[in-house]
Parts: sequence; structure tokens; C-alpha cells
Amino acid sequence: MNRLYIFPGGLTTLLALLFIFTYTGCERETTAPNEDTYNYFEPPPELNDGWSTGGLSEAGLNYVPIKEMLDAITGWGGHGFNGILIVKNNKLVFEKYYPGKVFDFNIPGLTNTPIEYTPGTLHFLASQSKSVTSLLFGIAADKGYIGPVTDSIKSYFSPEYASLFTSGKERITIRHLLTMSSGMPWSENPPGTGDLYYLFRVSDPVYYLLNKPLETTPGTFHYNSGSTNLLAEIIYRKTNKNLRQFAAENLFTHLGIDTFDWKTIRGEHIFASGGLFLTPRSMAKIGQLCLNKGLWNGKRIVSEEWIDESTKSWIYPTEFGLGNGYGYQWWLNDFYQNSKKYECYFAAGWGEQMMYVFPKENMIVLFFGEYYTTGPRMSINSLVSNYVLRACR
Repeated sequence: MNRLYIFPGGLTTLLALLFIFTYTGCERETTAPNEDTYNYFEPPPELNDGWSTGGLSEAGLNYVPIKEMLDAITGWGGHGFNGILIVKNNKLVFEKYYPGKVFDFNIPGLTNTPIEYTPGTLHFLASQSKSVTSLLFGIAADKGYIGPVTDSIKSYFSPEYASLFTSGKERITIRHLLTMSSGMPWSENPPGTGDLYYLFRVSDPVYYLLNKPLETTPGTFHYNSGSTNLLAEIIYRKTNKNLRQFAAENLFTHLGIDTFDWKTIRGEHIFASGGLFLTPRSMAKIGQLCLNKGLWNGKRIVSEEWIDESTKSWIYPTEFGLGNGYGYQWWLNDFYQNSKKYECYFAAGWGEQMMYVFPKENMIVLFFGEYYTTGPRMSINSLVSNYVLRACR
């Protein structure tokens, strides 16, 4: 996985950046597990946090490939994984945590203090924050605060910044921001000199983002965290609530998420593109909301139309090789295993923060890590394909 190094004050961020048996065709494992394996794969605990839990075999998943994956990871020694979760058929069916170190923006190495990760530990999501921002933008649009995605963004930043929309920039639409195809240049690399570094140091972040000249005609993909932060600014300007406030009131409270953190760029400007901290179970709720087409416990949180529009491919991502399509701040990819194609969309963040949503399989797979300077010995995509998807036959 290719990496970009970004900053605020030592910050580096990347976009680097598993059915019920009778219904899904997944074969239930027929070989009786030995006692140790059976105990190891007991269902995750019920914690009165909104999650129902169950076992792998109950979900129709073969436990053997999952055990092989964990054995492989343990065999690496000194790996950087903090947690792995699998949600299947609306239940949390697998949950594994490893000890690690606390992520801290303000220390040179970014991690230092040892920590035992648990279901209640906040975890740095890095650029997975972008996918959550996309959901929030959809909620704001559903509520009528924001017009069609084909609108020019100029009206949302007028009159203060109207003079900056010259030489074709007036053609930049909301969809261009959502799909990272505004045409404006952006660099997150190297630390100390990239655009994200300066975003945290200028007096007016909005001016800094909008003052850039067009580099290409709008419509060409170029990874741009500035686009995500402009989306957050539109929410702020139209709702009079910054992104953290809007998220708490319109998303997190409905999902039963009361523990989170979202870092600030300056003042009311929230670090939309990379500053969100959630617990692993809370991030899994974000995936389940999308899998349920915007419903949580039968309550409509975001429109089905927004979920469909934002998780389909609008543009081919020409950078990083993370997927074969890009939606509204979501990546798309196809996996091939068991002579079958598995379609998914996913949220990706630096350090190997990955959440894969497989709609046809009614499954979500999450990895959390601290691979901030090196990658795992096997890519997360390979772990998903070679082990998790092999558990479903």
C-alpha cells in the first residue's frame, strides 16, 4: 500500500492510505473444533452497546480460515494490528484485540504509551474520517441544508470568498469535492511542507483551500484531503454547527455512540479528512448503517438514495491502487475467492485502518492498526481475500 505522509505538528496521515447457512450458501464447518479452538471462538460479549452478538458457525462461517489468519499474524511477531472485527447478518460474530500503543498527534513518533485495546478504546481512524464525513454530508443534504451535488460550490462560499472563483474554478461542483476531482492541486507529502501541514498553520483554512489555482479541468481524480475539509465547511456554513456538533446530534446519538473525539484544525474548523477517533464497535455501526441502506434499528438516519449514490463508483482512482473505483469519499473494489466475485466498498485510513462492506454477503470486516511507518507482511486486501472470504463458501 502506498503511503503519504502528512502533518499537523508531527502528524502523518495516509490515505493508504465476512449468512445464515440456509440462506447464504456458506458452508457450515462440519469438522468438530477441538476444545481450545471452540473456546477461542466464543461469540463476542454482549455489552449493552447496541450490538447483538453471535458465533462464526451461527453465521455460516468456517472458523478454520479465521484461525489460520490469526496464526499467521501471530507468527509474524511484533505485528502492528490493534483489532479485527467481523459483522455478519447484523451481528458482531468475531472480535479480537491486541496490545499496542496510544496514537498521539503531539509526540514525534506518534505512538508511545502502551495500551491494551478493548471494545471501549477509542482508535484513530485517519482517512476513514472521510467516509464518515460523506455520511454527514448526505444527512445535511437530506435535511435540505444543501442543494444538488451538481451545484457549483461558489454559492456556498459567497460572498466572502467569491473573488477566488476565477479561471474555471466556478465550475467546481459538490460532486467534484465528493469524488476528489476538483482539479485543484494538493500535496500531503512530505511532512513539514505539504498542504495539510500548512492547513493547520494558516489563519484562514478556508481561504487557503479555495485560493489554489486549477491544476486540471474538474473531473480528474487527484487525492485531495482539502476537498473533504471543504465539504465540512459547507455543512458548517449551512447549519451553523461545526462537523463535530453536527455529527453528535445527527449521527452518533442515533447510533448510541457517546464516546468519540474529532480533532480541530482551528476554531470551528474540524479536521474532517483525518481527525476522527471512534471505538472499533462504533466504527462497525457506521458500516452497519450503510449496509442497512441508512437505517439503524428501523429508524431512518440517512436516505437510501444517498447510500446508493455515495457507494457506487463515480470515477476511476488513478492513484494508490487501493480500489477499482471511487464514490463519495468511499473506495470500491472487487475480490475474487472460491471462484466467486465479492463486491465491496470500503473506508481506508493510514496505519491500516480498513472497513470493508460486502452488501451481497451482508458482512462487514474491520481492521485497526498502527502501521504508521511500515506495512504488514501481507496486505489487508490479501488477508480479507485469502482468509476471511475463504471462510464463506
